[in-house]
Amino acid sequence: MSEFPPTSRYNRRNKLTAIVAACAINFGASACVAAVEAPVAAQTEAPSIDFEKETVRVTTEQVLRSLGSLAITGRAPKTGYSPEQFGSWRQKDGCDTRDVILIRDLDGITLNSVTCEVLTGTLVDPYSGEVVPFERGENSGDVQIDHVVSRSNAWQMSPPEFRSDTKAAYQNRVDFANDPVNLRAVKGEMNNEKSDGDIATWEPPKKDFLCEFAAQQVIVKDKYNLRVTQAEHDTFVQILTTCPNEEFAIPN
Repeated sequence: MSEFPPTSRYNRRNKLTAIVAACAINFGASACVAAVEAPVAAQTEAPSIDFEKETVRVTTEQVLRSLGSLAITGRAPKTGYSPEQFGSWRQKDGCDTRDVILIRDLDGITLNSVTCEVLTGTLVDPYSGEVVPFERGENSGDVQIDHVVSRSNAWQMSPPEFRSDTKAAYQNRVDFANDPVNLRAVKGEMNNEKSDGDIATWEPPKKDFLCEFAAQQVIVKDKYNLRVTQAEHDTFVQILTTCPNEEFAIPN
């Protein structure tokens, strides 16, 4: 069982209520009604809304202790793996997971107050440190949502029941793929470069982010009872022992 404290979750219903309220305050009730009937028009009038960013706080000591509880095994075959085994983005209270993460990770967003779609914003990419403008449409791929522990890694480094074809196993995989603690908005090029790499094969070029990146992967692996290869384990130890007294604020 994970030793990490229970994490707070986005209250998406309250956020959606705030979105609708902001629409009414900015444009009047009649404009909101019109927006429901014509959502394309609403996109050009979306107010700028900032939401509180929630985090999980953990220390290096906690992370190393949790790492010590993870089983060390070889990598299972990739047989049967596909992204579809992890479902798609969830819809809840009018927002899908991708937009929830964009709301959380981008600054200065504008939002379609009807569809809960982020239209524009600015990302400070955690992997490279670069500032990346986001604009929904043709260039949406400039900012992508990374599974910090990839779905492929989870498939290969999980106990057999995680990969089974039962409804419970599928639900667990969907939970994993939509869990905010395993998701980051990142520069598209960084996401493509990382791909399915694990901590032993890929590290973010922004070296002062490396300890937090390693800690986040351990948190996720601990939460979903995933395993590590010997190479992963050794790399985690090598990285985390360089920051022995740190506390990390992992986005949630």
